[in-house]
Amino acid sequence: MRGNMLAKRDADKANVMDVENLLEEAMKELPDEQARKIANEDGLQYSDVHTLELDFRNIIRIDSYRDFKSLAKLYLNNNSIEKIEGLEYLINLKLLDLSSNNIKKIEGLENLRKLEMLLLAKNKISVIENMDTLEELTIFNIGHNCIEHRDNVFYLRRFKKLFTLCLFGNPAFQDDDYTSDITSQFPQLMYLDYKLCRDSTKNQGSGTYRYADDETWCEDLLDPNADEKAKQKKEAQLKLHMGQLSQFCNQLFELGLGEQKRREAEVNLFYSGQRQTLRDEQEEISDILTTFEEKHEKKIEELQNLSDAEELAIDIEDFNDEIKEVFNILIGREVELLSGLEDIMALFETNISDMVYTFVMCRDLESSFYKKISENAQATPDNIGTDSLEVSEEAERLFTGGETLVKKLAVSHDNRLEKLKNREAQLIERLSAWKVDLLKEIKDKHIKQNHFRVTCIYAYIKHFKDQLEELQ
Repeated sequence: MRGNMLAKRDADKANVMDVENLLEEAMKELPDEQARKIANEDGLQYSDVHTLELDFRNIIRIDSYRDFKSLAKLYLNNNSIEKIEGLEYLINLKLLDLSSNNIKKIEGLENLRKLEMLLLAKNKISVIENMDTLEELTIFNIGHNCIEHRDNVFYLRRFKKLFTLCLFGNPAFQDDDYTSDITSQFPQLMYLDYKLCRDSTKNQGSGTYRYADDETWCEDLLDPNADEKAKQKKEAQLKLHMGQLSQFCNQLFELGLGEQKRREAEVNLFYSGQRQTLRDEQEEISDILTTFEEKHEKKIEELQNLSDAEELAIDIEDFNDEIKEVFNILIGREVELLSGLEDIMALFETNISDMVYTFVMCRDLESSFYKKISENAQATPDNIGTDSLEVSEEAERLFTGGETLVKKLAVSHDNRLEKLKNREAQLIERLSAWKVDLLKEIKDKHIKQNHFRVTCIYAYIKHFKDQLEELQ
């Protein structure tokens, strides 16, 4: 009856939002207590707004963000936006989500110099361009667009901090052979299409760095301050690795928040479609009952004026048949409605169940790290004392028992995997319990409402039949 139940929205018209609308939306995102406090004082200040969630609003344009200079996260996904515009004042923006719109060109991003995450999936973009100033970019999703030339992606090599790149779904990236081509050109890339980049592509960049180290080896050997410089170099490397680890953790955290937001959006979309379906059904049923009641009143009046008993009996029997027909229509529509709601629930359950994959990524990363460090640990003892490798006495003692070190690394690796596994099981268990409770609540509510509506139908029909019996 309604194949597109889930696609329906509460907002039927495209929206153009202004500053006042944006403040209202920002107020909705505050906790109730805080919102009341602000409302009783001077109202929400522009500088207080750091996040705006404007997804699923059917927005075609926002007039201005001029006063929202403190904004750090802007979610505009799943709207009807055709052009990127009006963002020049968002100088502190770090996350911009414009997925699932109607955008054809990348533009208007020149002032977003602090932007770290740019999500443009599921648009109509054919060229990657106009992003030169986004030096802090770490995550870029341009999947499911209209990019036809594979070389265009090399424009992104200028972004040295690019961590995650998603290209799948474009005409130029439909086959499987593009992965090695892309990763070989982006040695710093860790995830391509949300899959871990393997070691084979990373090793291509290692020769370059090794050659540079060889050129400075003699200079370091003769330098009287070599030890101090080596110490500073190690500290700088440690700081770099800690920074990269911190960046990865932050991105993982943002990814988790994004997954939570997707689940919330899916739940809201389900309830929105459910409410719209019930409203449509109520309107149609109301029209049927209004028409029948008008006919019923006239028929009762006619029957009351009949004096011929035989004619009265015939008319009553005919009208009884009409009442049965209305009953069959109402019950049939109720069965169809319940079936449609169950279909929506099945799709909703599938979508929710598919939203857990982050820990697979973490396990792949841990396995990749363990493989690298194990290979280095096994190769290092053979090189100690040779011209190819000079190490301190402390390092030499560490690597003397190579097998012992490898075993310790294996134990450490197993412990980390076990922690990831336990944490994953804990989160999935919580998510599964939440999903089961939510679906049970929805199903119980559907059954209760169905029983109530069916009871009302029987009572409604009985009322008309009782009126006819009084005339007999």
